Amino acid sequence: MAIDAVMREALKQAAKDAETAAIRRMRAVAGAEAFVQPWVGTLELAQDSANAVYRATLTTLGIRLDCIYPSTFRAILEAQPKNS
Repeated sequence: MAIDAVMREALKQAAKDAETAAIRRMRAVAGAEAFVQPWVGTLELAQDSANAVYRATLTTLGIRLDCIYPSTFRAILEAQPKNS
């Protein structure tokens, strides 16, 4: 019986951790979508991560990202002129 309680508690914690991670990821995506608007407006397709939002934006701007590490996408975007 004690093992069942431990398992239930572990499952509750795992579910809570997964929910927290999903919320964090959704907030990061929303923040990235807001950040890229001055360059491309609203993106047509939904993205599943902030890096995917930056990648889609840079690709839309015609910037090739071959062999570019995703953590640099935002910095590369910041170096681009914004649409007026």
